[in-house]
Amino acid sequence: MSTPPAAPVAPVPPAAPPAPVDAPVSRRTQLVALLLLLGIAGLIGWRWYADHHGTRPTELTRNVAHRIDLNRATKSELMQIPGVGPQLAERIVGYRDAHGPFARVEDLDSVHGIGDATLNKLRPWVSVSPDGSDPPPQTEPDRLVRKPVAPTGPGSKKPGSLTGPINVNRASVEELQSLPGIGPVLAQRIIAERGKRPFTEVGDLRRVSGIGPKKLEAIRSLVTVGE
Repeated sequence: MSTPPAAPVAPVPPAAPPAPVDAPVSRRTQLVALLLLLGIAGLIGWRWYADHHGTRPTELTRNVAHRIDLNRATKSELMQIPGVGPQLAERIVGYRDAHGPFARVEDLDSVHGIGDATLNKLRPWVSVSPDGSDPPPQTEPDRLVRKPVAPTGPGSKKPGSLTGPINVNRASVEELQSLPGIGPVLAQRIIAERGKRPFTEVGDLRRVSGIGPKKLEAIRSLVTVGE
């Protein structure tokens, strides 16, 4: 009796390829990610500090005695006012230099970029010194009332003994100080301004920072620009 033939063996399917393994993150990539995180954290911290300490005045500045004087403030001081950035502060200083001191806070509306809404926001934080005049030195109370200096030797003259108007294009610091309301700082400014361009008329004194309309009228009859 013959043996039956063996059944055919089914082929074995090939094994599935192994699942891909993620390549390990390089140290360079890790370092870049860490630096980015540190940079973001630093930026957030800086903004928080600036908002709370660096750019806003304290509540004490609402007191009139602590308001910022528009006629004496620097660009950095103006930037401490809420709503005033570098560009607006620079425009305020530029307008003051070009047109003379502010006579009142409302004059800010002549500065490009300041409208009624911005002016109302700035009003509680600023003030204007009268005519932009030089503040009297705290250590020299007698400077509040300027008096003619007594002669100190033969040939010396009192400032009040001048026989005619003072030529602002040639006067010395001492001669300019004999004018009412003109101190050493303002006298130096007059000389510096005439060095840039001589005064052609008395009204040109308005180019000098610190000489407003009232101060100009007070000295108009006492000065001349020469021929």
